[in-house]
Amino acid sequence: MTIVQLEYLIAIIQEGGIKAAAATRFVTRQAVINSIRDLEEELDVKLLKKDGRTVVPTEAARQLYPLAIEALASVDKVGFFAKRLSGEQGVNGTITIAVKSSLLRGSLLSCSGAKAIKNAFECATIDISYCTNSDCIYALKNGAADLAIVLGRVDDLSLNSVKVFDLCPYIGVSKSNPLANKASMSVLDLAGVPIAAPEDMSYCFGAYGEKLREHGIQTEFTSLQPTLQAHQNFLDKGGAIFMSNAPRLLNEYNDLVMLSISPATSFSFPVHVVHRKSEQESLAYTISSYVMDSKKSDLFYT
Repeated sequence: MTIVQLEYLIAIIQEGGIKAAAATRFVTRQAVINSIRDLEEELDVKLLKKDGRTVVPTEAARQLYPLAIEALASVDKVGFFAKRLSGEQGVNGTITIAVKSSLLRGSLLSCSGAKAIKNAFECATIDISYCTNSDCIYALKNGAADLAIVLGRVDDLSLNSVKVFDLCPYIGVSKSNPLANKASMSVLDLAGVPIAAPEDMSYCFGAYGEKLREHGIQTEFTSLQPTLQAHQNFLDKGGAIFMSNAPRLLNEYNDLVMLSISPATSFSFPVHVVHRKSEQESLAYTISSYVMDSKKSDLFYT
């Protein structure tokens, strides 16, 4: 089994067919087919099948897809650490880092974390932009950003997306909310509580909803206008909002209480650092390695 075979398998499923997969990998259709046939023989499982005049992935291929994604993520991680161990540095240059953030719900990267990155690479010009998860990824793909720090793995073969750690979000409630008096909170305590819809639809909306359902909590998120007043009114009426543990939010809201969810309930989401594969030798790669190797509480609101 080779990395290329896994990349072809992932591309077929992501692109919806062999022709499109071959185009994204800049190879012939037959090269993809031959590679997948070799993989089928090695695994002794059928990965492609005919559907009329087209060839499509089998159910077995779709089941292997997430495992292939994780396998490539592990390979990417080896690259990060090999780069660091080699002692190579690319500390000069200009870079833009896009960080998943919300004016009303906080940021992944802490203020001290942003300063730490800039201090560690003081010879470089580092611009940090704060935007939604999907806007971070869009900026990276379109060249407006060189590095992104987001929630969730980015499944794009042109990008390196490596998990940094698992983040357990905080829950923001009003002091008048019965949850505010809990010394230790379980995700099960959210049953029956109105929950604000995550602002980002590309990952957070589905991921948060799926995690809640895994714990038997069926909820319909409440969409809020992106204003402080709308968020404050929602909290005052007994609602709860997923937030980061950013201290500034306590000053933004009236009577806000930030509650951490017990790690025992397994309610966490992966934070990934992402950059383009074409920048393996760039400052983006070096900063990615720094983020991977740093103490997480020094950089993030944990």
